Amino acid sequence: MNDFPIINNSLSVELCRSAWSFERRGAFEAGLLEFSARWAEPDYLPDVDELPSDMAAELLLRFASLLGYQGHFKKIGGSQIRARDILTGVLETFESLR
Repeated sequence: MNDFPIINNSLSVELCRSAWSFERRGAFEAGLLEFSARWAEPDYLPDVDELPSDMAAELLLRFASLLGYQGHFKKIGGSQIRARDILTGVLETFESLR
């Protein structure tokens, strides 16, 4: 389990790959634990402030995707709305990068 206070460029690439791999295998909680043991806290978001916008958006996309799946399968209250809200912000970021 990791709890990265600040995610840098090289770490973000590694974390995205790892999260994607866990997601593809259906290991949603394991993927979320790559971000932090605090992933289930309602106000937790990966710290992406130091990343370029595109990398930050990709990392948040992976986090929200894992959160949505895990919340659905484990019936975690509020997780679907939380994932939706994160994904909405990610969409806005990607659209602004076009």
